Amino acid sequence: MASSGGESIALDTDAQAQLAAQWEEYADAVEASGQPPVQPEALREQLGAIYEPFVQAKASENLARQQAYQRVAAEARAHAAKLRNHRVSFEQHDDDVARQISAITGNG
Repeated sequence: MASSGGESIALDTDAQAQLAAQWEEYADAVEASGQPPVQPEALREQLGAIYEPFVQAKASENLARQQAYQRVAAEARAHAAKLRNHRVSFEQHDDDVARQISAITGNG
């Protein structure tokens, strides 16, 4: 539906920047959650040498868990970067697109 009121068309880049920041915060929270609750050295001190196989298994489990959380955090950061890149692109091309729309609608 065309409007002759000369309304401008704009994208909400501030909302996009806020969303990117939320994704970054989420990535930080995920990464922090992936930290092992107990370090292997602490387990060794608490349990002694007899439980060394358990300590090693727990260390491997913690490492795998930490790596998985880091992958999720990296995906979230990549998504935030895409949002920021889109925002920059929108801002850079906003004037050109506005001129093109004005030329088509005859408002310019």
